[in-house]
Amino acid sequence: MKILKIISLSLVVLVLALVTILYSRYGGGDKWEFQISKPLMEESKLEVIASLPFPPGNIAVNKDNRIFITIHPESKPEINKVVEIINGEFKPFPDSISQSNLYSHPQGIRIDSKNRVCTIDHGDNGIAQAKLVCVQIDTKMVEIDYTFPREVAPFLSYLQDLAIDSESRFYYIADVNFFGKKPALVIYDSLNNTSRRVLENHPSVVAENWRIQAYNGPMDRLGGLIVLKAGADSIAIDSKSEWLYYGPMNHRNLFRIPTKILSDFTLNEDAIETYVEKYSDKILSDGIILDKKDNIYLTDVEHQSIAMINKKREMVNLIQSEKFRWPDGLSIGSDGYMYIADSDIPNIALQSKEHIKSSAPFHLFRFKMIFDK
Repeated sequence: MKILKIISLSLVVLVLALVTILYSRYGGGDKWEFQISKPLMEESKLEVIASLPFPPGNIAVNKDNRIFITIHPESKPEINKVVEIINGEFKPFPDSISQSNLYSHPQGIRIDSKNRVCTIDHGDNGIAQAKLVCVQIDTKMVEIDYTFPREVAPFLSYLQDLAIDSESRFYYIADVNFFGKKPALVIYDSLNNTSRRVLENHPSVVAENWRIQAYNGPMDRLGGLIVLKAGADSIAIDSKSEWLYYGPMNHRNLFRIPTKILSDFTLNEDAIETYVEKYSDKILSDGIILDKKDNIYLTDVEHQSIAMINKKREMVNLIQSEKFRWPDGLSIGSDGYMYIADSDIPNIALQSKEHIKSSAPFHLFRFKMIFDK
């Protein structure tokens, strides 16, 4: 009996220790008391362009306004992971047979200047190695299939979104690094087929202590032991490929750095850090993109809206709707529309397949741009 009491007490102590460790590393967080302004655009301007049985991850629209999305890896898709949306329906891209060989956990997606669908694949939180894959839209030929070395994308990394320069040479990637707690930026040089990791745990990539309040409650799990506090997440490049804009999801500031600094692989970390600057205030954001006039658009994950930061570095509420559950990825078409993938993260992150399925349909939206003319 005495042995059983000792074992029971030891188990209680062990559980309490694990709970303490889990909470100190992944829990906590404050509510950010931020009031947004009245939206500039009417909700009626928002169109649903597809209703899907699975949650989209990110979205990319090419010069011909063809729409491509990733299926969010948090929903654990088994077959198709990158698809094209055609008349509201989805078709595997480049095809269903290639999916298992090309993709593991693709999330970020962009179209580069060579008309290629480029995806960043985090390899299930860095358990497998992260990959960058670019597939030519017209020929469906795989033209980039790059596996990041472990010193660039380590175990528990989460390379989840990317921005590409106008020459399709440098690919800039955000490592949110939720479980590893070592967020950073990653740069891939397609000419030399090499990559590097920079700004790891720099203040500009690390989350602040905010607990996001989503449309259906706070973004936490296990009674608050795990809280979504994401590092470098929002990432985009300007129209001249001169500046990279980025910021953690759980952060009130948007930062930028010259691309010529990031693309110079001879510079050391200390030199790179001196070029980081705060650009403006922002909301707690996920997706981000710039238009041709370098207005900055960000998804507002707390207020079901899209915000805009103008050239005066002023932030406004652009469009808001209860139809948004978690506006995630953004893309701008040549047709003058802003396209939005709504991933509904609150209903897919660390949720069962049954719960995710019950939350369908998931939506893609668009609205006509008014500031980029």
